[in-house]
Amino acid sequence: MSASRSINLAALVAAVSVLSACGGGGGTGSTTSASNSSTAASSTAVAASSAATASSATAVSSAAASSQATTSTAATSSTAATSSAAASSAVISSVASSAASSATASSTNGGIIDALTLTSTSSEPLNGWSGWSKMGARSYLAASDPVNTANHVSTATPAPGTPTAYPSISSDPSGGEFTIERETAPLDGWHSYYRAGGTLGNHQQVRVTGGSSATANRIYTCGTKKCIFDALKEAKNEPKIIRVYGNIDMRIDDDGVFRDFTSWDDQKASSIVIPSNTTFIGINDASGNPARLISAQIEIGKEFASTVDSDLADYEYWIKTLGKSQESYPGWTRNVIVRNLWIQTNFDVQPEGSSDAYYDGMVVAMAQNVWIDHVTVTDGQYKDKDLSGTRHDGALDIVRGSDYITVSNSAFIEHGKTTLVGNADSRDWSDLNRLHVTFKANYYADVASRLPRVRFGQVHVFNNYIEGDRESSTATKFENGIGMAIKGDVLIESTLWEIQPTKESEACKKVVTDHGSSLAFRQNRSWIKSSKYLPAGADVSNMLTGCGYASTKNWTPPYAYQVESAPLNLACIVKNGAGAGKVGLNNTSTAGACNTAPVAGSGENHSSSATSSSAASSSEASSSASSATSSSTAASSSTASSSASGGSATTITYPWSDDFSLATTATLFTTGYAKFTNDAGTEVSMYVKTGGSPTVSGGVITLAGARFTIGALGTGTTTGPTGSPANYTPGGIFNIIGKTCTLTINASQAGTGSTFQVYVDNNTTSTGNSPHATSTLSSTGTTTTKNTSVVVSVAATSIVAGDNTFTWKLDNASYTGGSFLQIRTDSSSAVYINSISLSCL
Repeated sequence: MSASRSINLAALVAAVSVLSACGGGGGTGSTTSASNSSTAASSTAVAASSAATASSATAVSSAAASSQATTSTAATSSTAATSSAAASSAVISSVASSAASSATASSTNGGIIDALTLTSTSSEPLNGWSGWSKMGARSYLAASDPVNTANHVSTATPAPGTPTAYPSISSDPSGGEFTIERETAPLDGWHSYYRAGGTLGNHQQVRVTGGSSATANRIYTCGTKKCIFDALKEAKNEPKIIRVYGNIDMRIDDDGVFRDFTSWDDQKASSIVIPSNTTFIGINDASGNPARLISAQIEIGKEFASTVDSDLADYEYWIKTLGKSQESYPGWTRNVIVRNLWIQTNFDVQPEGSSDAYYDGMVVAMAQNVWIDHVTVTDGQYKDKDLSGTRHDGALDIVRGSDYITVSNSAFIEHGKTTLVGNADSRDWSDLNRLHVTFKANYYADVASRLPRVRFGQVHVFNNYIEGDRESSTATKFENGIGMAIKGDVLIESTLWEIQPTKESEACKKVVTDHGSSLAFRQNRSWIKSSKYLPAGADVSNMLTGCGYASTKNWTPPYAYQVESAPLNLACIVKNGAGAGKVGLNNTSTAGACNTAPVAGSGENHSSSATSSSAASSSEASSSASSATSSSTAASSSTASSSASGGSATTITYPWSDDFSLATTATLFTTGYAKFTNDAGTEVSMYVKTGGSPTVSGGVITLAGARFTIGALGTGTTTGPTGSPANYTPGGIFNIIGKTCTLTINASQAGTGSTFQVYVDNNTTSTGNSPHATSTLSSTGTTTTKNTSVVVSVAATSIVAGDNTFTWKLDNASYTGGSFLQIRTDSSSAVYINSISLSCL
């Protein structure tokens, strides 16, 4: 064993990683007892809802009950929760069981199947990969050991300097409160499809659910690497949620001592291998700082050789020697969600060569149906420009037969070779007609190349923002963007390249680079901005069309999506909304406050062939807007400025209603369907999607694990009394506060799952993010410090076909502005809405 550096944590100014024991797993720990607040609240509402159902589905919601349920949940500490754990566990188990059975029936969203049903929850992960039981175990082998010298340089070089010391976080900063943990993936990317029957081109829609249906004993809250590895090994392919908090350095051993990696083999212990049916998600601290994984590699799936006596890896043996089909291979990893994590890539201590490192920040290999969202990947303190030789490989590589992947709202900062889609020209046997990948609303800063570099895949890139400098002396120099390689087929839309200093005539070299033998490159609305040559920005679409690539339309994205019609807006929207820490509890996203127009609902809509044959015609959109005029545009003009008072008081003629008869999935959340104009003269969509993927078919909104607002003046994320700024809201067009309001939801069929809720002046999932978080609900006479933005909270199963009526009165003397509503279901629930009406007197 070679000597390794040892640094006692006590010698550091602040701890580099959290040393607390794992909470959760095996039915014990903080997360089992401190369950999803929405789930806990719904268990209280279930009892009340039976009476409501018996009286023609007329229910008076009890925010006080919801508050009591949440308070008791949050009060459950991670160390003393034994008595309440059983009750909480029972609640989650029953909810998860319901969710799982619903998913198996694959009927919660217009017949879209749950990706869970494409997996075997009882099989061993990765087809029995022999390294599974050893995952996370360090070898401490010397660099000179033959296992290391076979394909790597002969000596190991430790990472330079002292590791960055991040603040220590000793316990779950959320207090067990769930926000986004049970959310399923939206349907606006390649991840939401699968190859039905293994047939080429037969893309059928699927909902990626990850671990959203996890039972209580498969929810883990982890502040150490040991907890993460133990959780993965215990849950295997079962649905599981692993919540990560704090700062976890993979070089810190279980005894709390920092020991740098000794060799390539030792560094393998930094790899966190994610199996099927997993939600792997970070929890922000009180200041909005995300969970950090330092010197880590996240592997979603894996190609390996362990079960065959052959020089070929198992998958290659399956295809080439046995002659079997790709889809029938039993080692696929499917149905994975990774969100809200900050990842510092490994400093490769023993690379394969001076220009070829081994470890990535993230790698997707032999995996399908994967959603990566709001992650940040960076070289951190070990920048390539400061190092001798290459010490980093990819930030995120998608390789080895992987298929149906989406990367969204993520940030890639300070890195060289950013993303490969397909890793070798010789991999046609595994990659041809696969590698369907979407890159949406991602932010790239100080990266060199591969944005991405594409072999074989059909790749859709839209609404991304790239910021770089070709002459920088302080950061990684920008070299080029999209790399077109063998049989790569790329569609890029509405993307802003702010590259210094770049001329319009250099677009063909800097935006896209030719590596030879590609199939097609298509683009729509690409812009370059450069302070020296193009300070106002320029549309380079025509120039890119003339770069010499074939523009053959070999495929069309099968999903509905929307591109930003003004790419210059992406500099604010994407930069302030992408990356870890910008979603979930205490998130720091400011994208909603971008003072640019148009933002929401302004882009070019593309309908999904799975949900509608074509986008709504202009006459239909006009008719839709007209039908909603009495509902939506009758509002008086309202201020566009946001404040704790929600802007000026606004009024709307009651009763307000909408029957959605002319709405479509593509138009509902656009100004083409229903809109109003604020004081700034900006047209605002009446409906704004805030989570999940609501769909519309035949005038019925299917709200399955999704939420949307009605009448909000903007999309800025609301906060409560402790937020920053405190009590922030964009305001809305409804006059609700101090009035007795009656809301009627007409449903086409009975609801399913656990929770249906209505919020006032709150567009998040955290119930305290509202200026009404310390006000009084007159309907109950109860004053509380939490949850009073929730005016309806009932079991989704209490929603019956026909009218469901809810009445409340919300008093808040300090609030004089207009309000908006948010309608939501949790991740295991669905309601089917024919119409909504509201009257406040």
